[in-house]
Amino acid sequence: MTRAEVADRLMRKRQAPRTGLYDKPWFDTLDRWVSEGYPVVRDAQGDVVFMENGKPRPQLPADVLGFDMADAGGWMDNIPIRGYRVVEQESNEWIAVRDGSGALFKQWKHKSGVPEHMDFRMATREIWERDYRPHVQRAAESPEIERLKADDNARMLAYYRGQGVYTEYGHGFVWEQLRHCLGDVCMFESLLTDPAWVEDFVWLYLDFYKAHMELLMERAGVPDCVWVYEDLGYRNGLFCSPRILEDVFFPIYRAYVEFIHDSYHVPVVFHCCGQMERVIPMVVEAGFDALNPMENKSGNDVVRIARTYGDKLTLVGGLNGMMLERGDRAQLRAETERIIKGCQDAGAPLFFGSDHSVSTGVSFATYQYVLEQYHQFKE
Repeated sequence: MTRAEVADRLMRKRQAPRTGLYDKPWFDTLDRWVSEGYPVVRDAQGDVVFMENGKPRPQLPADVLGFDMADAGGWMDNIPIRGYRVVEQESNEWIAVRDGSGALFKQWKHKSGVPEHMDFRMATREIWERDYRPHVQRAAESPEIERLKADDNARMLAYYRGQGVYTEYGHGFVWEQLRHCLGDVCMFESLLTDPAWVEDFVWLYLDFYKAHMELLMERAGVPDCVWVYEDLGYRNGLFCSPRILEDVFFPIYRAYVEFIHDSYHVPVVFHCCGQMERVIPMVVEAGFDALNPMENKSGNDVVRIARTYGDKLTLVGGLNGMMLERGDRAQLRAETERIIKGCQDAGAPLFFGSDHSVSTGVSFATYQYVLEQYHQFKE
């Protein structure tokens, strides 16, 4: 069976001849790995191909590491005022940019990291309705190809299909969009004081995402699955009560999953960071086909989840990223065996991988060792 065929059976039938494999090394991680022997792209003459930043271009992880699934795109410009970008502060190391949602974020220039939230203009329903909602409404009614990378996505889709790899489109969704536009404080206060504003925002953005996914599918092609990225939790629990999530957000998720299922007949994966086991019943009820990444470092356990939900969800991830950074080989071997054998014993379909992504703290040698253990236990 090809990698795509194995992945498809894991996603749709929840059974396959082996455990799957999938992960996401950071771009900076690949830069580190290149210095440790990870292969780079070369041209027809054998010369190294360099990126705009002057660094050698790493080969695609799915090609080098044998992942069964690969990201072919799907991310879009979801900001209300498309193309708006004003630099308000800058140094040699970082830059602070105001975007078309009125939000000001500070980011590193030369390395990956979580942006610092600095300021948010969309602080009231009146501001949303006056300055931003009309832009989202127009884009939902007349989707804009400029918000997509349709040509790039089409190329990646065709490339991975030619390699026999299962493909995915992914994008952030309404929770992440609300947090980006309002900021944490205004968002959580508004969930309590003005839930009608929040519901207007998220239901309009549902129309926005559906319209742009329709356009992307038409222009670039339909992938093998779709990923929805919504970080509802942090290390110790959920950001808000399960009741609010169930009442406000999961109806949106259910509607979007039904749209993808009915229109394109492909599975939908729910990505949720942090401690999120309390929402798994809602994930199942909303119709999602798979769950990622089940952060062990936040108290989730993929084997425990497999025993309860392995007949309802395909699981993707589960290996503690901090354990990967420590690089203790005996510990990594034991944990790899525990996860893979535990899910197999539970009859739960699994794509083995990290419990979020692979950070710059993980050496190439350590990751290669983990892959060796995976191949030993995967059957």
